[in-house]
Amino acid sequence: HFVLSLNGARLAAIDDDNFVHIWDTNRSDLIQTISVPVSEDFPMYRDIAISQDGQFVAVARDIETSFVWDITSGELVFIMPESASSIVFISDGKYLVTGSNTNELSFWDTEEWVKVNQLSLGKENVGEIYFLKEDVTREWLWVLQGSPKRLIVFQIEDDQISPFYDRVIESRVGFFADISQTGSYAFMEFDTNPSKDEMCSILRIWDIKTNSEMKSYVIDPSVNLSI
Repeated sequence: HFVLSLNGARLAAIDDDNFVHIWDTNRSDLIQTISVPVSEDFPMYRDIAISQDGQFVAVARDIETSFVWDITSGELVFIMPESASSIVFISDGKYLVTGSNTNELSFWDTEEWVKVNQLSLGKENVGEIYFLKEDVTREWLWVLQGSPKRLIVFQIEDDQISPFYDRVIESRVGFFADISQTGSYAFMEFDTNPSKDEMCSILRIWDIKTNSEMKSYVIDPSVNLSI
């Protein structure tokens, strides 16, 4: 797993030996290496996040606890007393959002490190979480759930969060690509090629504001495509 801070100044990655490495992208220097606690039963971590200002790095584990460190000092500043399958900082690092296998989103204040909000998202586990900052006042939180895939988009404005978009993709979805700053997303699905009447992979780009397909690309079966 790896992640880039919103300002582009820090890059963080976690390796197979459970070390977090953090680089200063302006100087291309490795500035911090952190050893992440593991247990014999659950040695692997699910997700990693870095705050927009590059101050904190967080690692999610889907059993027992997750962790947050100060990047400059390497100090462990918060042990989250619950599991998390996905994790992301929002609102200029003011909040840390975690998704869980209990189908909930939790919002943590990064000054006091206390939970300030929790949302239940139905029956499916929370998979991936994305964050976008549109302007000074408006932000977006994208949540991907379960199978069939459900995409929920929340609008965050003046510290208030409200549902904006909710779509279940019924077809057989292979994977999602990343989210763009323009409010569109891409996903790969398996469907029938209308020109050849055979199953194929189709890459679709979707606009959330109009809830319509912008473009689609039929992928040649000989191409081994991953995102």
